[in-house]
Amino acid sequence: MLITHGTILTFGKKNKILFDGALYIKDGLIQEIGFSDQMGEKYPDQKKIDVHDQLVLPGMIIPHFHIYGTFSRGIPLTEGPAQNFLQNLQKLWWRLDKKLSPEDIRYSAYVALIDCIKSGTTSVFDHHASPSAGSGSLDVLAGVFLELGLRGCLCYEVSDRDGLKIAGQAIEENIRFARRCAKEKSGLLSSKFGLHASFTLTDKTLLTCKEAAHDLGSGFHLHLGEGNTDRTETLKKFGYDSPVKRLEKFGIFNVRTVAAHAIDVSDEELDILKDSQTTVVVNPQSNMKNGVGFADIERLKKSGLSVGLGTDGMTASLFREIQAAELLINHDKRNPGAGSNFIAEVVTDKHTAIASNMFDCGLGELKPGNYADLIFINYQPPTPMNENNFWYHLLFGFGNLPVLSTMVNGKFLMRDREILVCDEKQIFSQAQECAKKLWQRF
Repeated sequence: MLITHGTILTFGKKNKILFDGALYIKDGLIQEIGFSDQMGEKYPDQKKIDVHDQLVLPGMIIPHFHIYGTFSRGIPLTEGPAQNFLQNLQKLWWRLDKKLSPEDIRYSAYVALIDCIKSGTTSVFDHHASPSAGSGSLDVLAGVFLELGLRGCLCYEVSDRDGLKIAGQAIEENIRFARRCAKEKSGLLSSKFGLHASFTLTDKTLLTCKEAAHDLGSGFHLHLGEGNTDRTETLKKFGYDSPVKRLEKFGIFNVRTVAAHAIDVSDEELDILKDSQTTVVVNPQSNMKNGVGFADIERLKKSGLSVGLGTDGMTASLFREIQAAELLINHDKRNPGAGSNFIAEVVTDKHTAIASNMFDCGLGELKPGNYADLIFINYQPPTPMNENNFWYHLLFGFGNLPVLSTMVNGKFLMRDREILVCDEKQIFSQAQECAKKLWQRF
């Protein structure tokens, strides 16, 4: 397949823009990038798809997400609104996850991943929990990822809040799914070992998880410092005034670990995370919604940490999160230029490293040898666009436009806003029925 006459944004450490560009795709991989006329002459027998000056970008990557929160949209809270973060967990999330059935898990995944396709998101690091339907739940999610053709790095949340039996089942679910991924070696699926947070995990459970993950060669995906609740509850329950130091003791941090949020972290704790090469994923919109503050992204950058930008399930659109992060940094620092360079670096470079570490081929950058995960946006720049100013075109231009087409592994999942991989109308109808039943049980 030859994609021709596109404006190609490569991303990567040195983002390049190629006007009237073309990509030769074969076996799900980008084989070559060049100019349309030259590539057309070189590959005369290839099927050509003329995208008529549309922007061609790598598919977006979300390194922290919660699919299971899909059916929380508009859910009635009979006990009244939460007044703090811990109450939000108790009144909403820890009630919701207990009521999820395998059917709820499946249809929430359909809805969330269709939203991802429409938003240009092609790879998702999901953090799942369903204590009453834990065993096999990652297979349910994986089935939808495979059916719709998106990439997923999946994990199951281990927590002691529902007792030792449920925690043990959660551990086994992580182990079982990790072994499946290692056996199948699917280019669409990978795994991490899920943990909730320090304040809901006993020493015994942490030790068991550490030993299991070590045997699997797995990193962890967990919540860390999401407001001050993690610190105060860890001190109250376990006598540690630092969740980071406690988790470090149990060997949780390493180059394959993703720690979400990192709002309440000291300089000493940042050094521990940096030295262990742990990736921190910030989630500005979710943090603002939950009233827990927000991570000082500029401070994280200066500490030398690897930083990603997630959505925590608030949205399937990384473009929306990018804009929120940019505005938040500038507002916080009272500096209109504080956020741009760093957020651009995260999205165009750091996400490439985070995702490529979990799959058997490169992601997040358009270059030969990488997966052909592409998105297409119809954008006519009203002013000149080049490598030096493309970020502002993203922020104030094409980041606000609908994605026209989404491709993974060289296969269109959506073409000209039409979902090609499922019956969208039927799925959303069934999802509504699932949500109604779930809300009655909630």
